[in-house]
Amino acid sequence: MSFAVEGPVLEIKSLGPAPKVITVRVEPIAKRVRAYVDGAAIADSRHGPSSRAHGTPTAGGRHNRRYEMSSQVQPFALEPGAGTSVRNPVGGQLVFKLRGEQSNGAMTVFETVAAPEEGPPLHFHQLQDEWLYVLEGEMRIRLGDDVVPAPAGSFAFIPRGVAHTWQNSGREPALLLAMFAPAGLEQFFERYAELTEQTGDLDTFRALAPAAGMTVVGPPLAQSHPTYTWAGREFQSVPGRSA
Repeated sequence: MSFAVEGPVLEIKSLGPAPKVITVRVEPIAKRVRAYVDGAAIADSRHGPSSRAHGTPTAGGRHNRRYEMSSQVQPFALEPGAGTSVRNPVGGQLVFKLRGEQSNGAMTVFETVAAPEEGPPLHFHQLQDEWLYVLEGEMRIRLGDDVVPAPAGSFAFIPRGVAHTWQNSGREPALLLAMFAPAGLEQFFERYAELTEQTGDLDTFRALAPAAGMTVVGPPLAQSHPTYTWAGREFQSVPGRSA
């Protein structure tokens, strides 16, 4: 077998008692290879020799998404209780499991402890979708006008723009896992902890909310839908009020 290139044509000749000639036009292939190489060379000159492996656009402006993500977002694992911690507005600690700078702005994830009867005011997020998962305790969640019980194992999805809140309706501290996408609430909780030592400081909550893309539209559930009241050291049910 022999090969010969004549301009844009490649001829392949088979040898033997019945020789055959196969003609292939290589100009379109050559143009594609040349464009790819030229694009790669330009990208490398701008971003260094490893740029294409890290998601720099190649010819045609396409990215290699898999490599792009791997270069910017690093995997990690946390032991129980690990993460950066701040005091939250609802009588407990908040532990960040995934911050915006660790996820390239994709999401924020944290665990938060709520004291009995505590919860944020009714609000909605302008920019973030929210997921809530009750890890421990007895809670209630308000979604719009509906208030539903949320014992341990309950899950809620809250699209941006939907007014919502939640409350620890039990007698022991409750533990909640919260996720927001995209990220952006870290500074809100850090500033709250810096500015006040009070649990349920609604004035500080309202003052910080706009910068975090939140709008407060009502009081906490303890005020709008009270379920229990204190009688000495015991909780008593309020007649006619339930989750």
